[in-house]
Amino acid sequence: SVLVKGNAPSIPRITKVSNDTPEEMTIYLDNPADAESLDLTVRCDIEGTQTFPNLNVGTSKTLKQITAGDKCSVAVSAKNQWGSSNFSSFYGPVTITGKIPSQAPSGAAISVNSNQILIKWNSAPSDSLVEIKAICSLSGTKSAIARSGQYSYSFSAVPGDYCYAILTSKNDWGYSESSSKTASI
Repeated sequence: SVLVKGNAPSIPRITKVSNDTPEEMTIYLDNPADAESLDLTVRCDIEGTQTFPNLNVGTSKTLKQITAGDKCSVAVSAKNQWGSSNFSSFYGPVTITGKIPSQAPSGAAISVNSNQILIKWNSAPSDSLVEIKAICSLSGTKSAIARSGQYSYSFSAVPGDYCYAILTSKNDWGYSESSSKTASI
């Protein structure tokens, strides 16, 4: 008897790479019909190159726990009992998104100190900056950004101004909910 051999599958195609979910990457694939498994290679600037061999054939693959801010490219090859295709061209890079700050700064308070309003807070997420807005009746809205670990900020004030403040945590991926408005002074 003679064994008739088949062919290795053709090269799969990456149709899209999504970074919609923080710290994840979903790869959308167009696989050859005769593929039995896939090998995936992911090249990232921070995490380096990783290979995921013998993945089940499917239309998408999601990789989790990728460092936010990393830039990653991906290539795929298909396998069957007769062999492996070449790898596809690398798709990307795609920048991995992160999570927005989980909470606003807490303990916000406002006080007056000789022609200045002083805004203080107790804590903020360590991976974020603090956006401070002082809204004043005469001098209008004043905005500033405080760095991580900074817990106060002052603005010049106009005699007779009534002011309150709102604080928000922010990072490269977005803003937290705003803090409660401080009492007016």
